[in-house]
Amino acid sequence: MERNLTADEFEKFINEKKATILDVRESYEYAESHLENSKLVPSSNFWAHFDDLKLEKDTPIALYCHTGSRSMYILNNLLESGYTNAVHLERGIVDWYGQNKKLVR
Repeated sequence: MERNLTADEFEKFINEKKATILDVRESYEYAESHLENSKLVPSSNFWAHFDDLKLEKDTPIALYCHTGSRSMYILNNLLESGYTNAVHLERGIVDWYGQNKKLVR
């Protein structure tokens, strides 16, 4: 399974898998714009917020940040923790926006 997705692949994963979308940026970034139906789970305190979601290990999880660095780090942590159906937006919300995809502002 490919884990590093382009904007089009990420959108397809979200729609087909009915994925839980997690924005791992900080609250001020989320307030500026975010993907529709995404939940803010900042990478700076990820596990404290993530554990509250009580997701099953096989839940489809779609992670994104600004450029893909933080979401890649979190993706690797989730995989190491046994989550089997997680992906991330390889170039972050910058790529999503660059592809003229819908954002909540």
